Amino acid sequence: MDSYAMDRLKLMCAQKLWESVSVETITNTLVVTKGYSCLMLSFLIVIDEIIVRIENRST
Repeated sequence: MDSYAMDRLKLMCAQKLWESVSVETITNTLVVTKGYSCLMLSFLIVIDEIIVRIENRST
């Protein structure tokens, strides 16, 4: 049992982050991830951007 409801908290945080996604926030996040050597996060952001562009082309 998750006594701290971490799964729910993660979902709430992800939703708030998703609501504030923009080109500016993505750019800022990439700058921060490079500064702190967070390569996996940088990779995930770039992959997400590619997926969004592909989906936008097909609509």
